[in-house]
Amino acid sequence: MSKNLSRLVLITIGLLISSVVILSSPDSVIAHGDMKEIHRGTVENYDISVSILPHEPIAGGFSHFTVEPKEKISLESIEEAKITLIIRKGEYAYKSRAVNSPNSPKLYDANFTFKEGGVWDVEVQIATIPDESTIMNFPLSVSGNSTKEGREAGIFFLFVFSILIVGSIILTLRYRKKNT
Repeated sequence: MSKNLSRLVLITIGLLISSVVILSSPDSVIAHGDMKEIHRGTVENYDISVSILPHEPIAGGFSHFTVEPKEKISLESIEEAKITLIIRKGEYAYKSRAVNSPNSPKLYDANFTFKEGGVWDVEVQIATIPDESTIMNFPLSVSGNSTKEGREAGIFFLFVFSILIVGSIILTLRYRKKNT
């Protein structure tokens, strides 16, 4: 029994050390690393640049947008703005608030998943003064066909869930104390 207990303690300590090392390591992935600028425009008092990852968005795939607003005349970055992105195509319309972070206050990020391929209309709304917004529109080509509605995720969930339940039952039956 003490051999199993010492093995369990060593495994627990190993997992704790691994977790600390992984969580305390410097950020190796940068969200704004390899962005592709898909549109740059000047609207009213703003110079707005919109970039995307992946470079070629696909239907059913995750897309990360970054908006970088600047003052039109001074080209000084704007760190306090309310930016909203809206994408539309036919009957589909999605809205996401683009937010900045303390690590990158000049860049505003939003995420979307495109339902189908084709040309989508992207609308960028920016407001630095409450109740006064400026709108910029541009088209975005998304490759691929419509995403299919499938049961794969549900089947995978049931598979994992059943493994957890069956594994718990097996461990319980194997290691429970027998009443004598």
